[in-house]
Amino acid sequence: MADIEELLRWVHSDPDMEIPLGDCPRLEPVAPPTSPLECKEPSLLEVKEVVRKARVGSAPGPKIYHTRTTRCALSCCVDYGTYLR
Repeated sequence: MADIEELLRWVHSDPDMEIPLGDCPRLEPVAPPTSPLECKEPSLLEVKEVVRKARVGSAPGPKIYHTRTTRCALSCCVDYGTYLR
């Protein structure tokens, strides 16, 4: 058990942890934003709009299953259910 603890201590410790890294020359400076950021909470209308859009569907375009296919599948299930009785 002591071997395992020593291995874990060796693997997860960093002897150079206290040495500061310094500046990285590859980092590019970022310009501050030109307009002030909006930090207020979303309004109830905005939340309702997001929820409505999420409920409508996640992807644009036609539905995968058409109404005729769904009706046919349901009628087949009903017929199969009566067949099993």
